[in-house]
Amino acid sequence: MIRTASFTRAFLETGPPVWLLTIVMIVLQGNERGLSQIFVFFIPLWGALRLNQPDIPFLAQLEYTFKFCLAHITAMLVVIYAAGFIFYTAGAISEPPSWAAFSNTVFSLMVTMFIPFFTVRGLLSLSDSFRKTGMLTDSSPEQGEEKGRIFAIDAVRGWVMVFMALDHAMYFCYVHIFAEGFQNLRPDPMPDTLHYLTRFVTHYCSPTFIFLAGTSVALYAISRKPYLTERQITKTLATRGVLLIVLQMVIVNWVWGFATKTGWSLIYFGVLACIGSGLIILAFARRIPYPLVVIGSVTLLLVTPLLLNTFTVQPGVDQPVLEIFLQPDSEGWLSSYYPVLPWLGVMGLGYACGVVVGRRPEKTTRLFLALGIILLVFWLLLRSGGGYGNLTVYQGRDWRDFMLMSKYPPSLVFLFWNLGGMSLAIAGHNYFKMRLPFKRLWDSIVLLGQTPLFFYVVHLYLYRMLSLIPVLRGSLTAGYVAWLIGLMVMTILCRRYQALQRAHPDSILKYI
Repeated sequence: MIRTASFTRAFLETGPPVWLLTIVMIVLQGNERGLSQIFVFFIPLWGALRLNQPDIPFLAQLEYTFKFCLAHITAMLVVIYAAGFIFYTAGAISEPPSWAAFSNTVFSLMVTMFIPFFTVRGLLSLSDSFRKTGMLTDSSPEQGEEKGRIFAIDAVRGWVMVFMALDHAMYFCYVHIFAEGFQNLRPDPMPDTLHYLTRFVTHYCSPTFIFLAGTSVALYAISRKPYLTERQITKTLATRGVLLIVLQMVIVNWVWGFATKTGWSLIYFGVLACIGSGLIILAFARRIPYPLVVIGSVTLLLVTPLLLNTFTVQPGVDQPVLEIFLQPDSEGWLSSYYPVLPWLGVMGLGYACGVVVGRRPEKTTRLFLALGIILLVFWLLLRSGGGYGNLTVYQGRDWRDFMLMSKYPPSLVFLFWNLGGMSLAIAGHNYFKMRLPFKRLWDSIVLLGQTPLFFYVVHLYLYRMLSLIPVLRGSLTAGYVAWLIGLMVMTILCRRYQALQRAHPDSILKYI
């Protein structure tokens, strides 16, 4: 049983400093709205992690963490609201605390906490029945924790997590830098070189995540084949896909502002929903003959430009099926930036490469070196030609215009460039893996690559909180500082999460 004394001590240790700093921030910023979000998640999470006890059942720890956070948030909101009245009366702030804003904050936080908590708790309560069906019994002494993991893939995924964090730090703490094509729209004016490169390097993220999601499906299926039936593997993969879609709709969309900000869409179909949908499809499609998967994936990649030109979005008309499966759109009740079909071929290609790597690991370097060279050669031919595969055409300006490619939807040249670079990176990491210096740095990068879903969800909230600190917003430099601070915090959290995940290999954490 978790001792009440430890709860009280941690609550009192973390509480007053948090409230004091929040009150100071209220005075500096001039209002109380939104400031509590800096600490509402991060500080209670810190306190909960400090109280983690390995001998306590995971479900009990989950309930305890929830109660800890709930108590902390309730006390914090009361203090903030009371402090708002005091400072308004003293003339330190210009407006009195708004009861409507206060109640909306409470409601939003409660919904944000209760829905995930009861979702996870409900899934955990089914663990025993899952084990009876074999869904949660895929660990074995022979397997070990690192079975099926490849250093180069984890490292490259870790690097793109770092790039992604940079993009989101800029979005929350500075501004969204527009340096790609979006449905025939171009940035005007073109960002300067530093801003352009800050955004450009992050373009590797989505293609790499989705490609490696397919690779992970193949590696998982191969490593579990001796211990699970094909049906059990399919169930696990499909369950993970459903979980990703739920996380997108319940947890991730809220932090972006969908369904909460005036003028924003009610539902956002983002990258997690896209990957989740692809996992569900691939969970079943992987059981058809391997050559057909390869041919189908390559064909889908090559014919997607034709489909995009044939089935177009009608302005002012909601077309949810088209927007979810083919055409990105930001208007109406549904925003879809990552429709399924343009990215499904990428995931299928990743699966095809994963099968080769999983069966013949010694071919990893050659395979990805050849793939990278082929993709980059075709990228140069297509981009220079300016015809098929170019949704954002080169207009003869400087190098920024030449490298300006459509991401929403992804053009062939966009995919070839980014997947080509990713492939060369995997080949290089695999070739030099035993000769890389700065081992602690690489251990941290690999750690981020091994906990991608946890990193993705938590880092969004972290950067949103950091954006509420005045010195960490409003400029490119502030965005870079916030990015580095966020990476340090996320490295600590990911290390703790990985330890918790390994301590409970048969819990719901295996899907996250």
